[in-house]
Amino acid sequence: MNGPICTMRPDGRSSAGTLRPLSCELAPLSRSDGSALWKAGSTQVLAAVYGPMAPRKTSLERGSAIISIIYADHREHEDLLEKVLAGCVCADQYKRCVIEVVLQAIHDDGSVLSCALHAAVAALMDAGICMRQLPVATSVVIGEDHKLLLDPDQEEERLLKSCLTLVSSNSNPDTLLGSIGGGKDLSLEIVLACQDAASKAAPVVFSFLRMAVEQKITRQSNTLLSSNYYGKSSLL
Repeated sequence: MNGPICTMRPDGRSSAGTLRPLSCELAPLSRSDGSALWKAGSTQVLAAVYGPMAPRKTSLERGSAIISIIYADHREHEDLLEKVLAGCVCADQYKRCVIEVVLQAIHDDGSVLSCALHAAVAALMDAGICMRQLPVATSVVIGEDHKLLLDPDQEEERLLKSCLTLVSSNSNPDTLLGSIGGGKDLSLEIVLACQDAASKAAPVVFSFLRMAVEQKITRQSNTLLSSNYYGKSSLL
């Protein structure tokens, strides 16, 4: 199996194992309980979280929380996202509640499922939803001579014959939580090579998620300290 070595990629990356630049804005929406705008290169997905809230139908009541995904742009991804997130949220802490995640692809330039999952996770964290583990998705395309390209853009997805998106977690990055995709000549050897490449890329996203949340907490703490300082000063 060939390693992640390639010539210049369409978006200027020189390495097959390089991810596109990441960006995450927490709380861009004011009317949701949590929200995030996640960017990977030119791909952008906006996520909004509503809840935990009581289910609209009594027939939906059950012991633990229901995770509901609304992703009008990509209905084919809703089932996988619901399955992965339901397994990562501490559902027992939100009994008889619904946690609704609404996703919108602002711009799709490839690897949009990975971007959507990361936007959903960031929005859940912004909403203060307790999670037992953080899922991360990595998209991989299989090129000529079975070369693997991580985080493909839309042109690479269109030109190359096979694409997989694999989901792992920070607690056990070598174990798959889910996968989707397909194509020609997907042997077990290729799938295992994709999983290995994805597991090596996942820590980058874990670290970025943590940094985005820590930066928000720091900003909020600084704002609170400033408010307390000027509030006391006005009373002197």
